[in-house]
Amino acid sequence: MELSEALTLHREMIEGEVELREGKAHDYSTSNDVLSNFAVVAEVCAVFRRHGIPIEIETPVGYCTLLQLLKLTRFLNLLHRTTPPKNESVFDTVRDGRVYWELMRENLIERDHNRAIDPELLENVRELAG
Repeated sequence: MELSEALTLHREMIEGEVELREGKAHDYSTSNDVLSNFAVVAEVCAVFRRHGIPIEIETPVGYCTLLQLLKLTRFLNLLHRTTPPKNESVFDTVRDGRVYWELMRENLIERDHNRAIDPELLENVRELAG
């Protein structure tokens, strides 16, 4: 591949990423602060922690709970928008939410049956995390 072709492909990829980023900012933020979704989720997590029920994201169930919280925040942002979404409709978000609840159920079953994650895989992840 020639450099000119590679650079054209790279520019196309970047333009697509910018377009996607603009759409997500439009859909998932109700204010001018495009990062507000993250601030809301962090604040809700802090409230749970202060009340003695932290979301333990280092566990599969805790991580799934965090994803559900993110999905709920997206749902509320979409629900309160005055313009149509660009990427994901409120109905798509509801459908995704139902999938996350099924994933939660599966994670709970896995946890309750004490099925251990492959210890070697877990050790590799811990090493990567530093």
